[in-house]
Amino acid sequence: MNMTTAKPISLVLVLALLGLAGFGCSRDAKKNRHMKRANAFLQAEQYEQAEIEFINVMRLEKQPNPVVISQLGQIYQVQGKVTRALSFLRKAKELDPENLDTRVHLAFLHLTLRQITNAIEEVEFVLKKQPTNELALEILADTPLTTNQVAEVRQRLISMRPQADQVAGYHAALGKLHSRARDLKAAEASFRRAAELNPKSNSAYWGLGSVLLAQTNVTQADEAFKTAVQLTPIRSIQRLNYANYKIISGDAEAGKRLIQETVAKAPDFLPALTRLAGLYLAETNYAACEALLKKAANQDSMNIDAILLNARVKLAQ
Repeated sequence: MNMTTAKPISLVLVLALLGLAGFGCSRDAKKNRHMKRANAFLQAEQYEQAEIEFINVMRLEKQPNPVVISQLGQIYQVQGKVTRALSFLRKAKELDPENLDTRVHLAFLHLTLRQITNAIEEVEFVLKKQPTNELALEILADTPLTTNQVAEVRQRLISMRPQADQVAGYHAALGKLHSRARDLKAAEASFRRAAELNPKSNSAYWGLGSVLLAQTNVTQADEAFKTAVQLTPIRSIQRLNYANYKIISGDAEAGKRLIQETVAKAPDFLPALTRLAGLYLAETNYAACEALLKKAANQDSMNIDAILLNARVKLAQ
């Protein structure tokens, strides 16, 4: 091969390499734009849009990104898509077992599913690394199944007071255990301390409301519950629990209205969809019930509450 032939071939190679480099830069730029938008949507609690952007990031990644996978798992968890959330959070943990945010959310999901052993395993890992992690402490307080276990975990938390006394979640967790031990005076003091340390702690006010209700102080309990609900995100089981409380305590319209408002503002929140569908079923409003169940199935065909309600509708007609 002579030099006159070699020169144009070298130029072609250089141009090709430059083109590949440009493609790589373009790919990274797109990924960064999608990630920025995803985080903005996440911050604004616009979860469906955040999901789309995170999936776009995943498509541009050369390797599975555990942070993105974890964020998607947490989105599905908030929306009540339990099966999908569990799958994504487990994968994120597999890729990055040291990520405490992933593991504490996985612990919460296991607790929701009453997989107590798994929840304890995850929460113990988090607390070993971060002893004052508030969500981990509150999850730990919800794991005991027996009176002896309640006493054991309660004593453990009491012993942690020197290092955690200024942490609102610690006092909320301790309040739960005092309450389960029927020490209502200590429970009330703990929840009030949690609210003092963090006036925006919905756990503190919800726990306080539960204690006041147990003391038959219904008016103050309702005020505490209202405050808790005002502090919770729109996609919150506490909002539904408060709605259920209003229905049971005789104010069915207020309870139903709260659930309807939740569905209107967060149509992707499956627990609210199925709860409202259940109310419509009880009213024999089958058309409204089926319409909500169809929406739920479109979002998560494996949702057990929707599946069971759908069977009940068919039997009722």
